[in-house]
Amino acid sequence: MRNADSEKEAESEAEILLGKNSNFSVILSPREKELSSIQISSSDGGEKSEQSLDGVMGRDLVAVPIIFIAGGKNARVHHIDVDILDGNSTANWRFTGFYGEPDASRRREVWEKLVCLSSQSDAPWLCAGDFNEVLMQQEKNWSIEGVRYTWCNRRQAPDMVWARLDRACGNSVWCERNPETVVMHIAVPYSDHVMLRVQWRGTNVTKEKRKCQFRFDARWLQSKDCQKSKSQRDLKELEETYRKLDASPINRSRHTQMEQVRREIEECHRRDMLKWKQHSKIHWLCDGYSNTRFFHSFAYTRYRQNMIRRLRDEERVWWEREEDIQGILLWYFREIFTSNGPSESVINEVLSLVQPRVTLEMEQVLATPFTAKEVKTAIFSMFPFKSPGPDGMLPVFFHKFWSIVDSDVTRAVLHILNDHVMLNKMNYTHIVLIPKCEAPKMVAQLRSINLCNVIVKMASKCVANRLKLMLDSILSQSKPGFIQGRLITDNVFLAFKLNHYLQSSRRSTRGCIALKFDMSKAYDRVEWAFLRGTLLRLGFNHRFVALVMLLVTTVSYSLTLNGKHFRYFHPKRGIRQGDALSPYLFIFCSEVFSYLIQDTERWGQLTGVAVARQAPRVSHLFFVNDTLVFCEATAEQIGEVRRILRVYARASRQEINLQKSTMVISGGVPIAVKHLLEVVLRVTVGPRHDKYLGLPAVGGRSREALFKSIRDRMWNRIGEWNTKMLSQAGKGVLVEAMLQSLPTYAMSSFQLPIGFLQSLESLMAYF
Repeated sequence: MRNADSEKEAESEAEILLGKNSNFSVILSPREKELSSIQISSSDGGEKSEQSLDGVMGRDLVAVPIIFIAGGKNARVHHIDVDILDGNSTANWRFTGFYGEPDASRRREVWEKLVCLSSQSDAPWLCAGDFNEVLMQQEKNWSIEGVRYTWCNRRQAPDMVWARLDRACGNSVWCERNPETVVMHIAVPYSDHVMLRVQWRGTNVTKEKRKCQFRFDARWLQSKDCQKSKSQRDLKELEETYRKLDASPINRSRHTQMEQVRREIEECHRRDMLKWKQHSKIHWLCDGYSNTRFFHSFAYTRYRQNMIRRLRDEERVWWEREEDIQGILLWYFREIFTSNGPSESVINEVLSLVQPRVTLEMEQVLATPFTAKEVKTAIFSMFPFKSPGPDGMLPVFFHKFWSIVDSDVTRAVLHILNDHVMLNKMNYTHIVLIPKCEAPKMVAQLRSINLCNVIVKMASKCVANRLKLMLDSILSQSKPGFIQGRLITDNVFLAFKLNHYLQSSRRSTRGCIALKFDMSKAYDRVEWAFLRGTLLRLGFNHRFVALVMLLVTTVSYSLTLNGKHFRYFHPKRGIRQGDALSPYLFIFCSEVFSYLIQDTERWGQLTGVAVARQAPRVSHLFFVNDTLVFCEATAEQIGEVRRILRVYARASRQEINLQKSTMVISGGVPIAVKHLLEVVLRVTVGPRHDKYLGLPAVGGRSREALFKSIRDRMWNRIGEWNTKMLSQAGKGVLVEAMLQSLPTYAMSSFQLPIGFLQSLESLMAYF
């Protein structure tokens, strides 16, 4: 165990190593700590022994003696339970090394023992070991670093099996005290299991002081004059006053004073509930639920999952210092937002195929000056507790005090919309990075969310509200999900029918192909010159295009890493993710892709797929950056698809993510032809498209297997929620608001099996 990197960090950090070969051992190495004793107990009814550790310093290793033989040779002993006592204070925590029963028929008895262990103490509890059980397809506990699976049967393919049997988990008290817990999987050559390394830092870590940014606190809404509410110190003073009154002699004034103090304490708790509800992003629970520890748990969980501890650069070198990670992020995003702009001739050549779609009536609507009514409609259509931008304000503030701020806010927004004048700081934007997976390794595994000021949100919302009324006249039929009166499930239904046709087709002469493309960083790579040219070619007037480009080109970004903001920089391309206007602008740009495909179809160089003789041919389906292209399985048509992609990329600078793109070829096509098509397009050939827009893209023999991910998500949600923090009424609200809504999206397009629905009801009843 290495010492702390810096002496100035007064940190309480510890590690546990669990190794499996011929024995089972636990190694504890706490930093800057002195342990007074360790108590050890086993599950075979043996007496609890205590080992004195007086004088053992934190840099030394403390080894717990061997308790049982790994591999299940001694089935009577399945855990060791260790109480770790801090000699300097009364704080303590528990560690349980667990071994799951290999025999499935006797496994329930072992689980009951583990449940019994969990209820023996309210202290922070860490449990780790070989559970001999797979919970679900996609598990989600703490951040995992290293190999994902922990056990392999070491057989040759196709009989090789990988599974995650070893894991570490903790109770809610542990998670609150140690929010930065990390589990590392370390491969060892002498075992078919990996070694678990659990590392954490306690909450008494001395953190670097950072400049505090203004954030509107929802608790201030409880006061009529929007003053700051009582602090936590005031709450403690109220509780102390209540205890003193309770110990005083009984009289009438004492009772009146106690009632007044009790009401003030309840008011402080309600304000704290609003604060933690805001931090935990729990919007489904009704106001008045006073169990604030439930919100604390969610807030700590979000903090732990969103923490970025280290990243790997382009040369596969790991960096852990905050300054080094900042450098990697800044280089990555500056590279993306730097324009290697296409020439005007290249853009005009591609846009020459675009036909004007904006009519005279639409121009009159767009040319009409924006009104105060539109501004009010925009702000009141926003969710009250949306994450704040650089201004730190929430829409709920404007909802609450609109009668006071109406004139000033409306004047500022209309100044942008009608006069096309905006201060640079108004368009400052924070880029918040959210991990797409557990323990992200590269910047590409981080999802960027843009948070802008409320004033700019209102202006973008006003423009978007006008555009959505005319989308059905501007967009092609390949984008039904964005047209008013149509649904996203229309795309899902069409894709399912077309993929089913390809799967069941057995034509030997000429097959069909379904290509699924994913655009890499689609919003961030939109060239401003290409966007402006597209809007003008579609028929939008110059004044409206100037307003759109004002909102797009005056932005300045600041990256946010673990709550700390970097300096601002000005991009040269890209549109904001999370902005109300951005989806409309992106689909206008992707409309150029539709015109390229339609032009190729018009010349007979590309043929779509028809599921029947009289059915219309479908060549492509679009939804944001998810693209499906259908054509015949010939080298000529695949070559045309490649040419279209190259021409579109040269003008718009969009890039295809080949790792997420797949190609499915219908039956009857010779293997040699499949290999040729794969080489021409350089996209992997797969047996099927598993999902499209989050739903199955093709059927299978087992319908329950198609929707197994829904059950896994429900079980995952239940595992994340601590039921001890919820009342029975709170559980009921949680089931109605969260669990019952999980299968709704799938049920809008598919009829789920009765047995599958019963299994979901069983999970909800278990919760």
